Amino acid sequence: MRSTGWGRRERIGCVLKRPLDRPSNDARRSHASFSYQATSWSKPHRAIGKVERRGGELYPRVGFIVADMSRRAANVIAFCDKRGTCVRWIKEGKGSIGSTLLSCRSFAANAVRLQLHALACNLGDFLRTPATPEPIKDGSLTSLEDKLIKIGAKVVSHGRHVVFPMAEVAIPRNLFADILRLIAELRPPPVISTAQGVPLSRVPLRTTGDVRLDDRELTFSALNTPMSPVRPHMNRHFEGSTAPNSSKGDRLPFGAAVVRWMSVQPINFRSVWSGGRKAIRGWMKGFSILLAALGFALASVPLARAAPVDDAPAYGPELQGFDYPWPVSHFRFTSQGADLDMAYMDVKPARPNGGAVVLLHGKNFCAATWQDAIAVLSEAGYRVIAPDQIGFCKSTKPEHYQYSFQQLAGNTHALLASLGISRATIVGHSTGGMLAIRYGLMYPDEATKLVLVDPIGLEDWKAKGVPWQSVDAWRQQELHTSADGIRDYERMTYYAGTWSPAYERWVQMLAGMYRGPGKEIVAWNSALLYDMIYTQPVCYEFGQLKMPVLLMIGDKDTTAIGKNLAPASVRPTLGDYPALGKAAAAAIPHARLIEFPDLGHAPQIQAPEIFDKALIDGMRPLAANVPDNPASGARP
Repeated sequence: MRSTGWGRRERIGCVLKRPLDRPSNDARRSHASFSYQATSWSKPHRAIGKVERRGGELYPRVGFIVADMSRRAANVIAFCDKRGTCVRWIKEGKGSIGSTLLSCRSFAANAVRLQLHALACNLGDFLRTPATPEPIKDGSLTSLEDKLIKIGAKVVSHGRHVVFPMAEVAIPRNLFADILRLIAELRPPPVISTAQGVPLSRVPLRTTGDVRLDDRELTFSALNTPMSPVRPHMNRHFEGSTAPNSSKGDRLPFGAAVVRWMSVQPINFRSVWSGGRKAIRGWMKGFSILLAALGFALASVPLARAAPVDDAPAYGPELQGFDYPWPVSHFRFTSQGADLDMAYMDVKPARPNGGAVVLLHGKNFCAATWQDAIAVLSEAGYRVIAPDQIGFCKSTKPEHYQYSFQQLAGNTHALLASLGISRATIVGHSTGGMLAIRYGLMYPDEATKLVLVDPIGLEDWKAKGVPWQSVDAWRQQELHTSADGIRDYERMTYYAGTWSPAYERWVQMLAGMYRGPGKEIVAWNSALLYDMIYTQPVCYEFGQLKMPVLLMIGDKDTTAIGKNLAPASVRPTLGDYPALGKAAAAAIPHARLIEFPDLGHAPQIQAPEIFDKALIDGMRPLAANVPDNPASGARP
């Protein structure tokens, strides 16, 4: 039968009526099915109408689909929506990477063309996966092409000149640096040249201009955030040359050669500037071909960013399966009505000097991460106690526990009492630094000295503008923990942008608990601990510390709880450790400050030799070492 637009609406009149109940903020969808025949059709077909009401909208959204499918109306709509998404992805692949320009008439030829477009889309997704930072990992291929390949530039012809006005949507400097860093990590290990005897990856690049790329560092002195408009008279263009050609003795696989070219090849903007649109189109076409070649070549290149899935370890909720460098003992006690087990290492020296040192780990650390410091302190004659706090690593993770720094300090005090240790030097790192401060305030006569290694809590994040986040939100965040996320965060924050294979052990230690059967309880306790850290500042009580305090600060540290939640205007003010360290040293009555100019949040792991020497020197009677101006600090 024939039907006009109004006729179609009449057929779904039953679902067009506004509900009598209170409008919901969530979208409400209703469906109706009817038979419909257009003027040009020889027979009627099934039509489905969808009515969608959204909160705050006066009129509903109405749409129709014609499909002779026997499924329920809602299922037909869902199927067509997914089909539309698939078509959009295919169009992205077609538009982003020129896969084919065939003029196809037959069904078979169009089928092949469709497969080529789908392959292009999959190839683009593959290329996006290993070299796209977290903030833009879900961006469409078209957006990535516009923002990354074209660098947000729109070519404007004006006489004989070509001007590049940079769009406001251009990516910022730090994001561009992350992309280049991830591309650089795709390189294979250095290959020794049989002709020259030097690794190809150590051949320096000769560049002129403001951008320098080599194997050791990436410097972006000319890129601002956001990028500034570029004009010819500003003379800010880039020029560079590739690394020298390798000799015939070099045996780089094709994939490695393409990856190396991609990671270091500079873009000659000066030639593009003078060549105009034709040069740009040629460069873009060549770049598309190179992307396709790179996709197939990467199959022969080992990706350094993540361990193979089959080799990734999975540990139990109490880190079962992960070995510590010394035997692990257990202190069993009852707290808040729960039977708990605190794991710890008790390392006795061969030649004791009568002193004891308690090492308190940080939030994303365990007692084992102190292994280098334990060895040095034990060699110096100290008895070393390194516990895993309740909720961490090899200790119990209770289902219900009221976490507080007072409670954790009380647990640690009970452990030391069970070992017969009445006085000790308390060394705390990161969150362990906040715990060490609380321990010193609660037991001032039993803490002979405090050593605070890049302690968090030198500022009150809540007072500075970091918004509160519920425990449930923290839990959801922790459930998405992955080795890649841990590695990227630790590289930038803990190790000041550097990386060593030795750090991977600690990445897998944390990630393994989230791969294991106790993932839920691990994430829940981690969320409770984050809430404790955020809501229980210690920075207002520095003046009450009576014992000598040694502050050891890595100046490249930028750690701040909830920094990613803070407004953009607040983030730059958080985690300024050079300033925080000096302010804390001035506020603590008997403090000495040692700064590590080139180290990050974990100096005991990043540079153990430098840190251990500074620690042993600082373990001497601190009262005699307090400088006249404590806030001025000292540098090892």
